[in-house]
Amino acid sequence: MAVGKMILSALLFFGVSAAGAVTLVRNFPFRRDALIRRLEQRTGVKLTIGSFRERWFPPGFDAGQVRVTDREGDVLNIGAMRLECSYAGLLRNPATLDRIEVKGLRLAIDTKAGAARQILSSKVGVVIGAMRIEDGAIDVSSGTDGKPPVEFLVHSLTLHDLGPDRNLRFEVALHNPKPSGEVRARGTIGSLDAKDPGHASAAGDFTFTNADLTADDAITGLLNASGQFHGPLKMLAVKGTADVPRFEVRSSNHTVHIAARFDTTVNAMDGSAALNEIVTHFDRTTVTARGTVANDAGRPGKTLTVNATVEDGRVEDLVKLFSRDTPGMQGAIRFQARFTIPPGPPDFLTKLRAEGEFAIRHARFTNPNAQAPVNRLSASAEGESKQEAREHPVLATAEIHGRVMDRNGVARLTHVVFATPGVQGELAGTFALKPRNVDLNGKFETSGKLADTTSGFKALIVKAMGPLWPKKGKVKEIPFTITGRAGHPVFHLKLRD
Repeated sequence: MAVGKMILSALLFFGVSAAGAVTLVRNFPFRRDALIRRLEQRTGVKLTIGSFRERWFPPGFDAGQVRVTDREGDVLNIGAMRLECSYAGLLRNPATLDRIEVKGLRLAIDTKAGAARQILSSKVGVVIGAMRIEDGAIDVSSGTDGKPPVEFLVHSLTLHDLGPDRNLRFEVALHNPKPSGEVRARGTIGSLDAKDPGHASAAGDFTFTNADLTADDAITGLLNASGQFHGPLKMLAVKGTADVPRFEVRSSNHTVHIAARFDTTVNAMDGSAALNEIVTHFDRTTVTARGTVANDAGRPGKTLTVNATVEDGRVEDLVKLFSRDTPGMQGAIRFQARFTIPPGPPDFLTKLRAEGEFAIRHARFTNPNAQAPVNRLSASAEGESKQEAREHPVLATAEIHGRVMDRNGVARLTHVVFATPGVQGELAGTFALKPRNVDLNGKFETSGKLADTTSGFKALIVKAMGPLWPKKGKVKEIPFTITGRAGHPVFHLKLRD
């Protein structure tokens, strides 16, 4: 009796096993035709597979020359891929795949509603433990006819715990096309909604190394940055620090070391950003900036708008940053200005728009031949003789404030007022940024003797011309011009306006 039960049990076991095996063979999920049919039905994409080899123990497959296309124009090509799982995982709800390895992936994205979003919106109902992509590339259409797509080279991308209503963990190393540099990031992304993926929350940290800032013969330098990010993808808070050891504005031919910290809010869906605060330090000057990086309605690309302030900087630092010449003036500067840089041509200095106001304290010329006459005129106005001024020279610094507006590569100075002991005046005019030509006109008032600012025959001529300038009591009103190149300006005194 016992033996009969054992035989009956064995027959039942093998019968059930045989039935299960037949069912499994008929419904094995990794047959080529079944796999293609299932994916196309659930996602609406078109799938083709070149080489294919299914595996039963453990279940999975190897595939090559995989191509996925959709009606929106996106194309996904995969050189080779391997899928591994377990029978226990296939019986779970939802089904669980242990690992997918992909090599030679290339994704071409032509529209915002392409294959990636189409697959995302479908109910695949599968959980993937880990997916690793190596040697991949993502080509994003520029949106402009005749302009090549933007290419992101993906060295490696690892995704953990992919599936519906799950927080995705990721690690990525890729080459960013512009500015060209290496990006490494890790973090999490919450459950994605195909209708509005921007609501998905993300968090993590990143590094951006050897980023080449060279742009349109405007600037150059290598940037290294690191930071953290968190929040929904369309309002991602990004904070961190950046360092550019040798930053250069091409027109200046001077390099400076720039260190910065930034607090921004980035829309990862379209690349726009709010610059909440960027604090940049170089030499002895610190610039605090706020602004936006916004889509330009009239042309491809983005417009940068920045409101910048300097509370206690150095005028020579700013001149050195933008001018090829040795700074002609030194002094403490305070300014606030608004800068706008639209996308596309022309060159940086021509398309740059700026307007603001500035104040310089304790200003002095760096060239002794230019500063000496100012010292002597100030001393003369204070009652010192020419001889006393020579024997006991006193540096006469000036206080200067005014407004500036830059359009089409020409800075226009207005309402510029300057004052040094015994001398005060005003000037206005232009400064061409590219040829660095100066054209300023003004006038100053002084009770000093102009002849004290020079010697020899020039002093005699100036002394003889003294009566020709109008006076208000002992104070003379003298018009002047400043012309020539920024590094070698020429001062002219005029007899009348």
